[in-house]
Amino acid sequence: MVTATAVTVPVAPVSIWADIKATLRSIFGAVVATARTTEKAVNLVENEVDNLNEMQEIRLDMTKAERAQQKVQINAMLNKRPARKRKV
Repeated sequence: MVTATAVTVPVAPVSIWADIKATLRSIFGAVVATARTTEKAVNLVENEVDNLNEMQEIRLDMTKAERAQQKVQINAMLNKRPARKRKV
């Protein structure tokens, strides 16, 4: 004759506090991940703005140099023209 024995599986007591703790940890983890991602994005944008400012300064310096060179050329051209005869 075969007799069946009941197997008892230990069940962890249900605790709402454990669930709340797990939920808060998950929320905190998501907030931390979002903050880190945002910080990286802000750093990338700051670097890009710095690069754009540097490029703009280079362009301004080039434009100023070209303008100075043009002034020198115009002055040289004006100095080479013969003087006008004045009507007396």
